[in-house]
Amino acid sequence: EEYEESIEAAYGQAVDEAVASLSPVRLYAAVPVQFWASEDDTTVDRTENADVCAAQVVADGGSAVVVPAEGEHGDPSTYDLPALLAFFESTAG
Repeated sequence: EEYEESIEAAYGQAVDEAVASLSPVRLYAAVPVQFWASEDDTTVDRTENADVCAAQVVADGGSAVVVPAEGEHGDPSTYDLPALLAFFESTAG
């Protein structure tokens, strides 16, 4: 895997345990979130990460959106600066 070496450097041989404990993370409903996630991503499964995190935030009364991306993890479609800036502007209070 592309990220295996850096994950092992950070967590040693306990990679599976580290991933299980870190993903998905619990988010605060008071902070609006927007995720870019692809159904084709084999590094971070959208249904087990972005969709779960977004559902948790919404269930807790917050605002969360999952924006469809394309391709594998890190695909250029996940780097949408105009959409990111619009999100920041919409949440600035």
